[in-house]
Amino acid sequence: MALNPQQERVNRALDDQLSSAELAAFQSALEEHRAEADLYARLRVVDRHLRAPALAAPSPDFARKVMARIEAGEHEAYAPHRRLARLLTWLGVALAAILIPVGLVAAVMMVTTAQPALFAGLVRTLLGGVHALGGWLMRLFGLVSGLVESYPMAPALSLTIIPLVMVWAWLVWYLPQRNRPATIVIKVQAVGSGS
Repeated sequence: MALNPQQERVNRALDDQLSSAELAAFQSALEEHRAEADLYARLRVVDRHLRAPALAAPSPDFARKVMARIEAGEHEAYAPHRRLARLLTWLGVALAAILIPVGLVAAVMMVTTAQPALFAGLVRTLLGGVHALGGWLMRLFGLVSGLVESYPMAPALSLTIIPLVMVWAWLVWYLPQRNRPATIVIKVQAVGSGS
């Protein structure tokens, strides 16, 4: 949105971008144009609040209250909500896992009864895709077979690496949890207290 010259001048004045001559001209223009002077006054108040926002200091005993609530275990009162959310998520996934295949079967049955030629074309396309996938898998198995015949140690090494990767993943998951403290200490410092 383009600003008119008065709005542009007000913005430049608020940002201290006017030279002394331009500032004097701006001040005299404010005396002549009441609407521009009102706009400048309102924007100056907003600008002052944005440049130096008021800080709300917590009460002096805020840290003590927070620590008492943590020690009392009140933060664990929200755990049932997390369990409910997790349960609802799994129910939604299970419902989708049931309804999507049922919907697909119903759609195929409707297409089959309404337009048998379309269904036959779909089946031919599907079987062509399965045939192409089978050919690709056969070439892949041939490649792997040739690799095994050329390098007989490759299957042994890959079968050794799989359990090692699983053990490594378990350790990465388990060790950080084992060393986690039973309670979490949060230090809170009031603004301006200096301690």
